[in-house]
Amino acid sequence: MPTDVSEKQLETLLVDYLREMHQYEQGVSDDYSKDYALDTERVKRFLLSTQKQKVENTACFASEVSERKFFTELNKQLASRGVTDVLRKGFRYISELFDMYYPLPSELNPTAQELYKKKIFCVTRQLFYSKENQNSIDVMISLNGLPVMTLELKNHYTGQTVPKPCVSTSKAARRSSSLSYISSRIFLKPSVLT
Repeated sequence: MPTDVSEKQLETLLVDYLREMHQYEQGVSDDYSKDYALDTERVKRFLLSTQKQKVENTACFASEVSERKFFTELNKQLASRGVTDVLRKGFRYISELFDMYYPLPSELNPTAQELYKKKIFCVTRQLFYSKENQNSIDVMISLNGLPVMTLELKNHYTGQTVPKPCVSTSKAARRSSSLSYISSRIFLKPSVLT
C-alpha cells in the first residue's frame, strides 16, 4: 500500500504527534475568535487557573462588556507589541500585570513549577481566521490562547508549491488585524512519513 503524502495526512501526523507525544490540546477553528485574533476561552482558563486574584481585582470576566474590553485591549497590545513581547513581559490591564506564560522554573521553586504546569499548548487544524473570506491556515499552534505559530504544509514531491502571489498574500494577511503572529511554511519529504 502506498504511503499517503497528502496535505491532509501531513496535518494528521503533525497534530497526532503533538497531542500524543507532547500533550497538546486539540482545538477547533471555532475556538478562535476572529474579533480578537486569539482563543479567548483558553486565555480565560489560563488566567483563572494561574492568576485568579488579578482576574477578581480587575473584574475582567465579570460581564460580557468587561470581557470584551479586556480582549480588545489584549488584542491591541498583541498588534502593537507582538506575541513574543506580550508572552515575555506580560499584559497590563487596569491595575494588574497579567503573566501570559511562565518560563521553565528552577527545581527549587515549587510554586513556579506548579504555575509552569498550567500552561496550555494547543494545536488547531484548518483555522478559518478571517471574517471577510473563508481562507484557512493548515495548522496553528497557540500557547495559553495566544497564537504563536502557523504552518502552511506543502509537499513539493506531489506538486504542492507556494506561488509568489501566495507569499505576498500571506505577508499582507499577517499585517492585517486578523493575523498578528508568526507564519511558517513547512516542506516535508515523503521519507519523513515512513
